[in-house]
Amino acid sequence: MTRWPAALLILTCACTRSASDHEELGDRAYAAADYRSALAEYQLGLKAHSGSASLDAKLGAAALHTQDYFAAAEAYRALARDDRSRADEAADALERVVRAALGTNDRGALASALTGMREVAPSRPLGRYATLAALYAVDRGDTATALSLLPVATAASTDPARADSLLYLYGMALVRVRDCTTAVSVFEGVIWRKRAPVVVESAREGLGLCALVEGQIALEQARREAEHRLQSQLSSTKRLGNTILETKSLSKNYDGRTLVKDLDFIMVKGDRVALLGRAWQAIRPVALDARHRLPSLATECTG
Repeated sequence: MTRWPAALLILTCACTRSASDHEELGDRAYAAADYRSALAEYQLGLKAHSGSASLDAKLGAAALHTQDYFAAAEAYRALARDDRSRADEAADALERVVRAALGTNDRGALASALTGMREVAPSRPLGRYATLAALYAVDRGDTATALSLLPVATAASTDPARADSLLYLYGMALVRVRDCTTAVSVFEGVIWRKRAPVVVESAREGLGLCALVEGQIALEQARREAEHRLQSQLSSTKRLGNTILETKSLSKNYDGRTLVKDLDFIMVKGDRVALLGRAWQAIRPVALDARHRLPSLATECTG
């Protein structure tokens, strides 16, 4: 009865390969130009041992051969993360991925590879790739990437009209993040130079959009301030609880005469107080003082 579990354990151990086994099998497949099998083995190896720079590099190379450019880009980005000493190697490989992705119009791979180049080697100029990456970022709504790449693409452009078109896109990206101070300068520059007539009118519309955004910002700020004042008033009211007005040992002189001396007085919610004649004249200065503390009673304590 104990032979079956033992046999199953032996079979399980025999069928479970380590990361080194998958890497070795991948190397054999790669050497035989069976790149798809090599890619599959390297991926299994990384599942068993994530963070292996050696497997990252081999996976990237196999993916390039199989034209899985997105997988190649991700592998080379991982290579730079897992071993910073191989950052230059990863950047060179990512540039190869960019060229290959351009040839097949693989936008996803192109974006991943260009983002990786900026991560791995931020000082390396992207050149003509910057425009492609910037336009792709705009197209997919990646405002943060567009904001970082559009100025680079504009500076790298040798066509003045194209440069102003990119500037207009930069201005619109700034509007999305509500940086209208910078966006207005960008739009005014496009309008003043008139190097791209096709976007001049759009730049004017951008200025109008900025005016609307700034008005919206002002309204939101006013609403926040009003809400803050309301919260302050509510907090003050909460501290009072049911007590509307309370005095302890209050003394009040008026026109050289003592009107109130050592007065203890409490008014709570629901109380109705009527003061007539001399009684009202005596308490009236106290009520007037209360106006400054309780604005809601202002209309009730004026005469």
